[in-house]
Amino acid sequence: MPVVSASIMPVGILGLMTMPLGLDGFCWRLMGGGIEWMVLVALWVTSFPGALGRIAASDAGPLLLCTAGLVVLCLFKTPLRFIGAFLIGGAAILMIRAPQPDVLIAADGTAVALRGENGQLSMVKSGRTSLPSANGSRPMLMRARRKMRRSVRGSDAMRRVV
Repeated sequence: MPVVSASIMPVGILGLMTMPLGLDGFCWRLMGGGIEWMVLVALWVTSFPGALGRIAASDAGPLLLCTAGLVVLCLFKTPLRFIGAFLIGGAAILMIRAPQPDVLIAADGTAVALRGENGQLSMVKSGRTSLPSANGSRPMLMRARRKMRRSVRGSDAMRRVV
């Protein structure tokens, strides 16, 4: 936002410079006004239809792959730098394919949903609120990794979720 780079940050630096002289109060009031304006613009943008959405969290792997791609893309001057674009594309694919959470818990803990074998969420416990919670806060997401291991003891096979 231009207001941050043109108003808030310079006034903040000026406030730090005038702090030893005791003249910083005016700078902080100006900076507060700029921050209030920035918050008002953010609230206005979130009022647009379709402005709010949820993005699934991904693992550290795609983030590291994207970072490596950006480093390669920016630092190399030869045509090898385009390998960075492929790394970024691969990271984007991995981020899109992030697994869905297996457990959803409402922010106030009154509702719990589990993902079944068919991939659908099923309510396990429901209290006063449902998912997402009534106050609009995002439910806590828990990702349980399902790895089925088989260990054969004699003639029967055992399966357990890790």
